[in-house]
Amino acid sequence: MREFLYKIPFYVSLISSACIAAFSGVYVDKAYAASYGIFVMPVVFIVCHFLINGVVLNRLVFRNVIERNTQVFEYDESKGSIGYPDEAPRFIPWKEVTKIEIVTTDQGPWEEDVWWLFYLNESESPIDIAQGTKNHEKIFEVLESYFTNVNMNEISRAMGSTSNAKFNVWTKSS
Repeated sequence: MREFLYKIPFYVSLISSACIAAFSGVYVDKAYAASYGIFVMPVVFIVCHFLINGVVLNRLVFRNVIERNTQVFEYDESKGSIGYPDEAPRFIPWKEVTKIEIVTTDQGPWEEDVWWLFYLNESESPIDIAQGTKNHEKIFEVLESYFTNVNMNEISRAMGSTSNAKFNVWTKSS
């Protein structure tokens, strides 16, 4: 359900922009009695999409929905937390982390395609943090402050990956 809510503004913007661009192209063709509409349509489409999706829908109409459906990452010296604003967060105690990986997919840019995975001592499944999470860039502060010998080459490879892959960023030494 949450993923569908992200797509609503985008699809509404695409359809509206296409209609406005088509109307503008036809109007220009009739007004100038030439085929200038083919040049006008892509420009009008891009401008309309930016204005409708970026300004009207995302910032005005759906802002609250998007904020409620975007996970937030926060941290302090003992733990990190990840969760939606109106739900209880999941915690990542730094001392219990055994491994950190980055998983990438080939689904971008339409879907999340980069996840940070934090494996804990007594847990079978990792805690995942998507790159689209609010404050996700603070993970680099966490890596610098609480984990030694982080493999920056693997992080660099992961950030450039556009395929389904897994990158081992850090493993707890015995």
